[in-house]
Parts: sequence; structure tokens; C-alpha cells
Amino acid sequence: IVIGVLDSGISPHSELAGRILPGRNIPLGTTDTTDVCGGHGTHVAGILAAKGNNASGIAGLCWDAQLLPVVVVNPCSGLESFVADGLVWAVDQGADIINMSLQYSVGSAYLYSAVQYAAAHGVPMVAAAGNSNAAVAWPARWSETIAVAASNRFDTRWTSSNFGPEIDVTAPGESIYSLALSGGYGTRTGTSMGTAHVTGTVALMRAMFPNMNAEVIRTTLMSTARDINAAGFDVYTGAGVINATAAVAAAASANAGPADFNGDGRVDGLDLTTFLTQWGVCAGCDCTADFDGDCVVGGPDLAVVLSSWSPV
Repeated sequence: IVIGVLDSGISPHSELAGRILPGRNIPLGTTDTTDVCGGHGTHVAGILAAKGNNASGIAGLCWDAQLLPVVVVNPCSGLESFVADGLVWAVDQGADIINMSLQYSVGSAYLYSAVQYAAAHGVPMVAAAGNSNAAVAWPARWSETIAVAASNRFDTRWTSSNFGPEIDVTAPGESIYSLALSGGYGTRTGTSMGTAHVTGTVALMRAMFPNMNAEVIRTTLMSTARDINAAGFDVYTGAGVINATAAVAAAASANAGPADFNGDGRVDGLDLTTFLTQWGVCAGCDCTADFDGDCVVGGPDLAVVLSSWSPV
């Protein structure tokens, strides 16, 4: 699973060895993705994917994930256009999920077009609500993203977390221990940290079920969340604090199998249409509908579709 990390870069760390992919520095137009903002991106990366079971430091949520660093600040702030260009670049490089632990106060049409581009390509985007105890910032305010608020060490809302009807879920964001520069560790606070917890959970879901689409992921996260504020949905914590174990388990029950080409949790006419477009000899033996691996999409593969048929 590849997580696109739109941030300040990721500096080398033993907990991430061998899993930081070649990335892009958008402001400079280079491939130098060393952390340029005091370790913010490196800290986020640790929450996402620090190695587990290694008798050292911490364990990230999805510790076998690969990280695609995209620097969008110079050094600690940047234009919305940097984020937009970085988002499109990450999608084009094959990112399975995008983490955006960042906030903007405007929400330009140019950035929104990039968000729509990622959504059209089926890439879930997880974005920080912001740290101003004010209205949800962009890009989290757009419905195409999963908007994340932060909880504190007492399992209640972190008081500086932004709020509004756009909030989907909450995740731990206060005094989070993760990776720091020079191979060290340290704590940070903010919705950036909560966002990384949610992205890590989504990475676990997508690692198991690659076809699961962004909207099903969102509803699964929300339906399995745990209330910490008013019962049900509220504008401060959304559906509540994420429950990674429950979300992954629910994803398993929602998984309709390999014939669910659009990842919406069911096999229906839309999936059948996709299947039929691949009918016949499979060029290069690289067809998603060739379930039995014989390089031909035919009767045995159709049987898989029909056996999974589950229209609403």
C-alpha cells in the first residue's frame, strides 16, 4: 500500500528504512524530500508507518506501508497551488491514499480541481480540520475528503480542534509520540496527528481490500467510531473517535470480493459492465477480471461474478 504524504517532507529514520519512496519537492521542483519544517512530516510519517515488532521506538498504524513524500511547503508554509500540484502528482504516481495534515483558509478553485481529480481516480483523501478552534479549514471542508478533528489525552475533544458539519471523525491528536529528526522521537499536538491516525487506519482497510472505494471507507469509519461527545453525530467530533479494529473488521464484512470492481460493497450491474469490457483473451495476462489467472476472461470468471451477485 502506498500512502502519499503531502507535508514538509520525510527525513531518514531507522523506523522507516526501505519504505520511503522517491518523492517530489513541489516548491523547488526537485526530488529532494528531506523534511524542511522541523520534523512535522517525519512525525506524521511515524504515526502512519513506523516499523512494528522491532523492539524500538514506536509502531505506526500500517507499518508495512510505503510512503510517497511530497513536499508542499517552503519551509513551513506554502501556496495552495503547491498542494494542488502535489496532490495530482501523487495520484499520478499511484498513491493508494493521500494524507493531508495541513490547513488553508481560502480553498481555491485550483486546489479544489486537484481534489476532484483525486476523487475521480478513486483515491481516498484524509485531511486535517485545522487547529484554530474555528470553522473547518480547506481542503478538509470539501466533501471529497475525510475531515478529521483531534481528541486529547483525556479522550475528549482537543479544545483547539476546528469544528463544523464537515467533520467526519476524530482521532488522537494531543501529545502524540512519534518520529523526530536525526533519528529521534518526540511529541506533537494537532489535527495533523489525528489525520495520520485516520490515514493509517484507511491504509489497513485498503491493504486488505484494495477495491474499497472512498465513500464506503468514510461510512465504515463513521459507523464504527466511538462517541466521546454528544450522542450520535456532532459538529465537534463528527461520528466520534475512530476504532481501527472495528473499522477493519467492518471492512471485511462489507467486502464483496474481487468482482466488486468499483468497491462499493456489492456486485451489481455496474461491475458486470466492467467485467464484460474485458471479455476474451487478456493481453499481457493483466486483466482484473481474470480471476483464475488463465489469461482469458471467460466462463469460469463469469461464475465468480454471478456467485457474488448482490445488488441492492
